[in-house]
Amino acid sequence: MNTSQVTMNERIREAWKGYMNDLSSNHNRHLYFMTVTYKPYQDKVYKDNHVNTFFKNFYMHKFLPYLINKNYHRVSKRYLQPISLVFLEEHEPKADMNDFAIRLHHHAVLAVHDETVSRMDTLIGDNTLIQFSESENRIMTSNIQYSDADTVMYSSHMMNKYSDYMVFPNRGCE
Repeated sequence: MNTSQVTMNERIREAWKGYMNDLSSNHNRHLYFMTVTYKPYQDKVYKDNHVNTFFKNFYMHKFLPYLINKNYHRVSKRYLQPISLVFLEEHEPKADMNDFAIRLHHHAVLAVHDETVSRMDTLIGDNTLIQFSESENRIMTSNIQYSDADTVMYSSHMMNKYSDYMVFPNRGCE
């Protein structure tokens, strides 16, 4: 990756940090940090497109309906959807594992609307998202905690390698 691309990614990361800070300070949004890891296949290593599909399905079909209740997909409910930045990261290799494959997981920074904070707060802690993965059995661990805009920088630190980050909702949200 060339130097100009790295510089561009740094500017993008800083812009997202500023945007999240603005949402928190001026638009009645509360920031949360979410980490989701996935159970490995026995005979296959997940690629980035696989885990992105896992996250999209979880987010759209399990998480949003829980957070907003029914009709979350309607235009009239769009303002209630969290504005979410979702980035890929690799697990750190463990010293005691000889054949540790690169395993990907997601970090997300969510700007949650004031009206849905009470539901979001019920998910704070470790492994509270596993309940949404029972039928697919994909989520291995999860963590949700309160956050600030600086978390964008940590969440996106592998953006130079995994530049296909996700943004939800993917068009006009306010």
